[in-house]
Amino acid sequence: MQKSTATKLIDSERRHSRSRDSDAIIARRAERAYLSVGAMFVGISVIDLIDSFVSDKLTPFRVSFSLIILCIGVAFSFQGYRFRRARRLLPDAKTD
Repeated sequence: MQKSTATKLIDSERRHSRSRDSDAIIARRAERAYLSVGAMFVGISVIDLIDSFVSDKLTPFRVSFSLIILCIGVAFSFQGYRFRRARRLLPDAKTD
């Protein structure tokens, strides 16, 4: 990721959240939020698949629903990863 792409990503999140905080704070907050939501969706998907296997209610609709929820979780997690990479490019950011 280049610095210009990171700046655009953080600026779009700044407009979305209507925040006047520093770039590092916005990137950290967005990273945590997207990764948390992504983990929640992945967890729901896995629990639903396990439940459908255990309860013998495995239908194509149920599997496709779980896979769609899994893809949504992966997309949120990828967005959080993008903010992590953008945060590492910032000069005033602490990397953990």
